[in-house]
Order: sequence, then C-alpha cells, then structure tokens
Amino acid sequence: MKYPDSDWQSDLQSTKPDQEKIPHLYAIALFNCMVYDLPENEQLYFKADSLYKPLAEDR
Repeated sequence: MKYPDSDWQSDLQSTKPDQEKIPHLYAIALFNCMVYDLPENEQLYFKADSLYKPLAEDR
C-alpha cells in the first residue's frame, strides 16, 4: 500500500495536497459524494474537482 496512513479528507482539506494523490482523491471524493449525499461530501468533491481539472486538461 503506497499511502498506509493517509486520510483522504485531511489530504483534501490541506492547502497543498500531494500532486500524485490528486487523481485518487478525486475518485474517492466522487464516490463518497454519490454514496453519501451530504453537504460536507459535496464540498470535498468540489475541492477535489478543482484540483483535478487542471491535471486532466494537461494530459
């Protein structure tokens, strides 16, 4: 396991998450938002989306 002690929510709430983690954080946040439709999860998804879009456009 590459990130054994990782907490995806804390990673997203940090000011500068590791670039390597962003695609994974996006996928987890999207899944979490779809399964648990809560305002907090939606905010985390929007943060992940804003971090992921520039990475996806560069590829």
